[in-house]
Amino acid sequence: ALREQWKKDRLNQHGGPTVLPPRPEDVRNMQGSDLAGFMPRRGDFDIEWDNDAEKLIMDMEFEVDDSPEDRELKVRVLQIYNDRLNEREKRKQFLIDRNLLDYRKKYQEDLKLPPDERDFVNRMRLFARFHSAEDHERLIQNLLKAKRMRKEIARLQMY
Repeated sequence: ALREQWKKDRLNQHGGPTVLPPRPEDVRNMQGSDLAGFMPRRGDFDIEWDNDAEKLIMDMEFEVDDSPEDRELKVRVLQIYNDRLNEREKRKQFLIDRNLLDYRKKYQEDLKLPPDERDFVNRMRLFARFHSAEDHERLIQNLLKAKRMRKEIARLQMY
């Protein structure tokens, strides 16, 4: 009743909000909400990759009396900073695209595998960045299939 009253009184009123605030149960069900430090409503982490990138430029100022060399150096530092921000965004997008924020689901999938295969899949995560999510999943499934076949061949040779 309180939510309905709020919608009636405030939502879409002149100068008022245009969307409803999230309910705690909505946020708890959002992907990544169980990860420590991930804020699903903002879509970022408390501690980002290369979290100290801002320290590079925090004390830099452009002055009127800067020499052309100083300006060129400062612009180059800003380019480096932007490259670091682009890498941060790329890594965050990688997590989102690969659905790695749904930690519980990934953990449950890992538990279904035998320990040796689980270890193999975890070691192969390193190569996920070199191809698409579908290609990586296909590669892993084919490698696991080959590993299982070798294991079965070895078992049958024992007889």
